[in-house]
Amino acid sequence: MKRATMDDVARRAGVSRQTVSRVLNERRLVTEKTLFKVQQAIQELDFRRNSAARSLVSRKTHQIGVISTNFSGFIYARNLEGIESGARESGYQTMITAAHRSDIGEPESSPMLLERHLDGILINYHGSSSDTFRILDEIPTDIPIVSTGYAPCGKRVKSITINNAHGARIAVSHLVDSGALRIGMITGPRRDNETLGRSGAYAAVLDERGIDFSDRLLSEGDWSVSGGFIAAERLLDSGECFDAVFAQSDSMAVGCLRALHRRRIRVPQDVLLAGFNDIPAAQYIEPSITTVHNPAFRLGRVCAETLISLINSEEADLEHPELNPELVIRESAP
Repeated sequence: MKRATMDDVARRAGVSRQTVSRVLNERRLVTEKTLFKVQQAIQELDFRRNSAARSLVSRKTHQIGVISTNFSGFIYARNLEGIESGARESGYQTMITAAHRSDIGEPESSPMLLERHLDGILINYHGSSSDTFRILDEIPTDIPIVSTGYAPCGKRVKSITINNAHGARIAVSHLVDSGALRIGMITGPRRDNETLGRSGAYAAVLDERGIDFSDRLLSEGDWSVSGGFIAAERLLDSGECFDAVFAQSDSMAVGCLRALHRRRIRVPQDVLLAGFNDIPAAQYIEPSITTVHNPAFRLGRVCAETLISLINSEEADLEHPELNPELVIRESAP
């Protein structure tokens, strides 16, 4: 069957080709009656726009590139889902690729992505204190860039983040309100931006509540279940007494729970436990884990919408927006 053209739509709707073009390009000056006739003709003829012709007219490909440093982590995956959702609703396609990693861990450019004609690039990377974003040396200066996390000051990157400090603050405050006075913390890797924000809030809450801070109650993990288990074992072997643990990720909280169980330490009767991210397993493990819900899907959508606004030379809402997480109270710290 021959593919329908704009001329076919115009004839079916009884309007000019220019009117069909106005409808397709969402221009105004089209009456509701005319709009209805054109949309009905489009549906009846199963008309689909020629993307190549569209690009010639708008000088845009309506494609954005996404460079992701992680595909296996739940939060990164939810970020990607949100990015794709936000882009699709705005009429953009996404091209996703894994980033090469530099010697310090930050993302490097993807040759496959940079060879394409893209309207903008979104970097799905949460960042660390040692980042220099050398990736920008490979990306043309006229391409808008948005990051789902930290980006160094002065760089040409629009950074949109989760408010890690707020999330840690509400988790640690809940533990204190539940009666905890000696709160251990399992951190992420020291240089990670998320670790810095969550650790700073932990220390601030203790100071505000008049609770002594001790380095011996801190144990470094690597965001994983096994890392949380090892970090909890290290905390238990330190000989320090504690009545609560704040794990900076739910995966590490699961590992911590296993380590406590092996030592016959009951949660929450003997030790309260709180995590961060609200991964699906957190609500099904026994006991279910009190945690901080990370709005990762929403972050991805906001990043995609912001990038498309920059592509269209529209004003973005905030200079450095942060999305606030919310506390989810469950059995491990009721």
